[in-house]
Amino acid sequence: MPYIKQERRCAEGAFQTNDALDQWFSELGNMENGLCAGDLNYILSMVIHKYTMKKGLSYQTASEVNAAMHGAYHEYERNVIDPYEDKKKEENGSVSIMDCND
Repeated sequence: MPYIKQERRCAEGAFQTNDALDQWFSELGNMENGLCAGDLNYILSMVIHKYTMKKGLSYQTASEVNAAMHGAYHEYERNVIDPYEDKKKEENGSVSIMDCND
């Protein structure tokens, strides 16, 4: 989300939240089953629920949460998944001739 200004990214508590998440992920990673998708689902759900409780449950809030989740997914896809797939395509070749953009 490059359009989010630095002062919003660095709002009071942001660094503590990042540190807390780092610690939580580290502790979960050291547990018997390690870090799993369920842990990520839980964390994301907690953020969404807290946002909803703070704003109040309404159509508007639900719409905002839905839009934010879709936006975060597309941001992740654009910046993480797509470059990874491009790298793997270079390493291993295309699946078929339909994948070739050459």
